[in-house]
Amino acid sequence: MSRLPAALLLAILWLAPRTVIGELLVFTGVPPMKTLIEQIGGDAVDVQALVAPGYNPHSHEPTPRQVTALAQADLYIGVQLPFEQAWLPRIRTANPDLKVLHATDVLTAGPFSGHCPHTHDSETGSGATASGDCDPHVWTSPRLARSMIGPIRDALIALDPHHAATYHDNHDLFARQLDALDAELETLLEPYRGRRFLVLHPGWGHFAAAYGLVQVAIEQDGKEPGARSLAELVDQARRDRLRVIFVQPQFDRRLASRLADSVGAELLPADPLAPDYMVNLRRVAAQLAGSFVP
Repeated sequence: MSRLPAALLLAILWLAPRTVIGELLVFTGVPPMKTLIEQIGGDAVDVQALVAPGYNPHSHEPTPRQVTALAQADLYIGVQLPFEQAWLPRIRTANPDLKVLHATDVLTAGPFSGHCPHTHDSETGSGATASGDCDPHVWTSPRLARSMIGPIRDALIALDPHHAATYHDNHDLFARQLDALDAELETLLEPYRGRRFLVLHPGWGHFAAAYGLVQVAIEQDGKEPGARSLAELVDQARRDRLRVIFVQPQFDRRLASRLADSVGAELLPADPLAPDYMVNLRRVAAQLAGSFVP
């Protein structure tokens, strides 16, 4: 993704022509949030994600084309990702008509309670957590996604009351689908409550919290572990008989490969930013269940 200076971004926003569009133009940060919004908005809403599949949101800045589109957007639905918090004030300055919904405002746990404690051990840096604290990937829990779609529905209705019935119907259908998905994953993962699983980047904390699992992350705060921490991760992986390390396409997997070689594990993809939301959660849950040694 190309980097765009803030001054140039503001200039493009001010100069971008406004057009009359029949459907709402809604922006969000990442592909899975785009999917959630599309499930509610249907054909009445044009939803665009700033970060394309496979790209890293931690280093993202809007492209010139996205900036031009943002000048015409009706609504931004975010989850307080770092790049959203950095760019939204600038975008709103240049597009004062843009409405913003922080979908995570409805949530009261984790990083959205105003407190974000470090969960890794201060000595070793090992990142074992079941709480999801400091993990912005809230959509990985179907329960949290279920909580967010109500405010999304209401925001769409406020801007487009003509399609209120559609938004209500779509919300109710999707809520039932999320409830069914949650029950399915609960049944699948119930036998493994309390078990650890190893990931390269800590993107599955909310998923782990929902189903009683413990995510152990190799990377913490974007940093690789030191030699001592890595040795302790190897020991822990051997004690827990972990056969799989889950990796994301947005991050360099060489460190995970070295760790996998040390403990005899294989690398499997588990991308919390994948756009095929429900299919992705089912796939990851099945991979997890298959990775646990009885």
